[in-house]
Amino acid sequence: MKQSEKLFEALSARAAKLGRRLNKREWFESVDAFFASQKRRGGTAIHPDAEAIYLAYPRHVGRELALRAISNAIDRAGGDSDSIMEATGAYCAAVKTWPKAYRFKKDFNSDTTFDQVPHPSSWYNAGRHLDDRANWPVYGKRSPIAAPVAGEPSNWREYLLDQMPDCVYIKTHTEWAAIDLDLQQYIMQKMKSWKPGT
Repeated sequence: MKQSEKLFEALSARAAKLGRRLNKREWFESVDAFFASQKRRGGTAIHPDAEAIYLAYPRHVGRELALRAISNAIDRAGGDSDSIMEATGAYCAAVKTWPKAYRFKKDFNSDTTFDQVPHPSSWYNAGRHLDDRANWPVYGKRSPIAAPVAGEPSNWREYLLDQMPDCVYIKTHTEWAAIDLDLQQYIMQKMKSWKPGT
């Protein structure tokens, strides 16, 4: 049986279990779960910078598949993770300008909302980081941006140098405010259990 037929069966089984058609969110979740369950031969090794790129992307779903997709994108770029990180940062900045009503749309089958930002695995596998960036912004009233993490940790660069010496943020960002909010939170969480010089 072909993989597409197996996927169709998995989607049909979930729809039958629910007793109705799948909405978009459920459909994407089912597809992600199906591919995550498939055993892959010679799986992609996860690139050291893939986690930081994943955290910089504006939507965090399907982490395992996303890390593989990012690693594949880095391999296709000849190992240049900096260009992937730069494109991800530019896309994230564009997403922050999207009107809230555009980014979070109501599903046509129910009153639930879903995020218009593609799953990271889909975005990197399709090579969307190479798209024309003029297509990324959606014009209209800006939605409110999340407040930055309170206070800049005094030794965040020392932490990154000690714990993540190959992290692209050390090379590309000199100011705490330039780092994506989700990554700021991740760094602060990890720093709680970190003791300098250990």
